[in-house]
Order: sequence, then structure tokens, then C-alpha cells
Amino acid sequence: MADGHQEIKKPEAERKTTMHGYLKLLLIVFSIAMCGVLCAARSMYLAVAPGSESNGVTLVRPNTKFTDLGDCNWFKSATCGDEVEEEDDRWGVLNNEVTVRCSSIPNNTLCCDQSSPDSDVCFLRGDVRTHPSSSSVLLVGSSSPLKTILPYPRKWDTSVAARSATLSLLPTSYAPSCDVVHSVPAVVFATDAFAGNLFHAFNEGLVPLFLTSHHLRRRVALVILHYKHWWHSKYSDILRQISAFPPVDFAAGNKTHCFSSAIVGLRFHGVLSLDPSRSKNHASMSAFRRLLAEAYHKPGHNSRLRRRSRRPKLVIISREKTRVIENEADVTALAEEVGFEVEVVRPSDRLPLSAVYEALSVSEAMLGVHGAAMAHLLFLRRKAAVVEVVPLGLERLASGCFGVPAARIGLKYEEYRVDARESSLSRRYGEGHEEAADLQHN
Repeated sequence: MADGHQEIKKPEAERKTTMHGYLKLLLIVFSIAMCGVLCAARSMYLAVAPGSESNGVTLVRPNTKFTDLGDCNWFKSATCGDEVEEEDDRWGVLNNEVTVRCSSIPNNTLCCDQSSPDSDVCFLRGDVRTHPSSSSVLLVGSSSPLKTILPYPRKWDTSVAARSATLSLLPTSYAPSCDVVHSVPAVVFATDAFAGNLFHAFNEGLVPLFLTSHHLRRRVALVILHYKHWWHSKYSDILRQISAFPPVDFAAGNKTHCFSSAIVGLRFHGVLSLDPSRSKNHASMSAFRRLLAEAYHKPGHNSRLRRRSRRPKLVIISREKTRVIENEADVTALAEEVGFEVEVVRPSDRLPLSAVYEALSVSEAMLGVHGAAMAHLLFLRRKAAVVEVVPLGLERLASGCFGVPAARIGLKYEEYRVDARESSLSRRYGEGHEEAADLQHN
């Protein structure tokens, strides 16, 4: 093939797209967001370019930030040689899914539900101990068969196996001494398959984690494989709403953490989605979004009431490297002219998620180009509007990743699909180039 063909097939992150045309995106957003308010139709030109210590054992205390933890015995009077206390009924059922498989987990038992095409989830009850050096979770004194799973809810994706290690669940008579004893169940999961990507952090991390552990009401220890401090730091506000305990680095110090029960792997219902009918406590995206509100709520501060402007607010999610809005200043000016209060948000590692939440949670509309940052739509209030600009060849991804989930959580979703004439492929290789046309029709 010609060099030009090969260059066009570069990864999306290396390509740019430019739209040339008159759109009514802002009018669409404005008409959706401004219920009952009349405005003149305006068209726009939009360009887009793509502990404490006791006898050698750490007894884990709950995070003191939370006070409504119930009347619980948080500390075990255990030593390294003590028998691990059997989990009692106050922790409820480990498996919260409405399913026959693993609905009951007797003591000294390992049960796995591998029926989902997306994820494997295993439940252990008894003397559960981590063994980092062998990438294993041990169930001491059990005769259950050995299981090996990928504790990341994307098992259909063969590339994930190369990015995230498997974990062995090993019934054994070998009982390494406990370095840390926990009085609550563990949820063991991985976060490293798509490190740094906001969409995957929510889609395969935080939402499934909420689904898997929400019924335990924060009385759970989050055990993270391939722990990254920056990941915990970025999502700490959310994690503190899921667990009252500091997260556990599975491999740190090669320590053995001991539990009386554990869930290994995460449930998955769909892209940025939860199906209330499939869980016993009817876990829903509405409940997850309430959790986000609790995570980022500032006591004594109601930013919606404190907003001085009575105009509807539009947040533009701005990209800095690829698929950027080239004439962002013009778009902002036009939006303000037709009646919006506009805030441009540039998500980055330096911008706390709390700041993005504060901007979006009081806005009537969000506009952005397809990419991981569109996952911020979870921060919008119900009935807000989302406009997604979709570059060539990404129509199916846009709909599946953001369009369908947006509609499910009560947002009004519109998309603008870039055509070949609006693409930088046409500028770079000439209008009507066959590859630009192929991308448009594939």
C-alpha cells in the first residue's frame, strides 16, 4: 500500500479532525436546556482538530471521617497464631447478584461465577489470606478446587491479559502468618489495564466496584492489585464513600492480609450502566450518582443557589492535544451571545475531579469531542443535555460508550457526526480521498 494509506491508519490519538460546516449544535443544546425560553435560531461554525500494632499484627481501624458505621466490633483480638474468626451475619450476603450460582457460600468454601462474558467473580468464606509473592489468595483448610481468574471486568478483551495479571485462588493447608488482620470482608480487584483513562476508571473500576460492594455499606476493605498511589489519590473522594477503610496495596511489603471472607473480581452490567433488577439491593446508576454527590459535596455550599447568573450554563470539555476545538473562542462567544453562561473545563492530571464535578453538577449542558473525558457526563444533573462531536469512524463507539449510557441516566443526548469534508484527512490528503470516505462509511 502507499505510504499515505499507512499514515492514515495511524492510531486515533495521532490524527486530527477538522470540521468545516454550519452546525446548529448550540441551538440544539440551547433548545433542550432552556425549557420554556424562546431564542432566535443561530447557526455556528465549529472546527474540531482529533494502624495500630498488637503482637506483630496490624489491626485495621475504619477511616475516622465516617461516623455512621453502626455498632460494630471493628477490631479482632487476634494474633498471628489465632484462628481467623468466622464471618457473621452482620456483613450480610457476599454475593449480591440475583443468581442461583454462589447464592450461598458455606464456611471454608470457594465459589466462582464465571457465567458472564465480561467478568469472573469469586467468593471465599473462611480463613482467607493474601500471598503476594505467588499472586494468590489462599483459603486455608478448604478442599475447594483451585481457580485462576482475571480480576478485571473485561475478560473478552484479549489485550487486557497482557496488561493486568491473573490471580490464583488456592485452597491450601499452608497458613502464612498474618501481618494484618481485617474485621471486614475484602473486595480484591485490579485497576491497571487502562491506567490513566477516565472512561475505563469509571466503566471497569468505580461503577463495577460500587455494584459489587455497595450492599456491604462501606464495611469492606478494598484490596487493589498493582496499586498506584496516583489512582487512589485521584479517586479518593469516591473510594471513601465505598469503603470506610484505607485501600490495601496487595503487594506492598509482601505482607499477608487476613480476612474471614472475600470477593475477588467485580460484577459488570454494561457500559457505564447498572441494572437494578439484577442485584438484591437494586443497585442503580441513580444511587451511584448520589454517591458522587456525597463524595464531592461541600458542607454549607450550594453552588447552584450561589450562581449569580440566571442563564443556563454550558460546560465545554476542552481537549489540549488531539481532537481539539480549534475555534473554541468563537464557539464560546456564540454560546454566550445566544444566552449561555459558558465555562471551559480542561481536564488534566492537575485538575481535581472535585473541580470538574463542581462545574458540571450545576450546568444545563455539556459539549465535547468524543474521548475518555466524555465520561464526565456522569457528573451532570438529571435532564441536562449532552452534545458529543463524533470524528470519522467513531460513530459506533460514541453511541455505545456515551450515547446509550447518557439516555439511561436521564440525560438528553445529541451527537454531530463529522463527514469527510470536515475531516483533517481531507485537508492533509485531498478532499475525496478514499480513506476518508471509507472511514465515514464503515
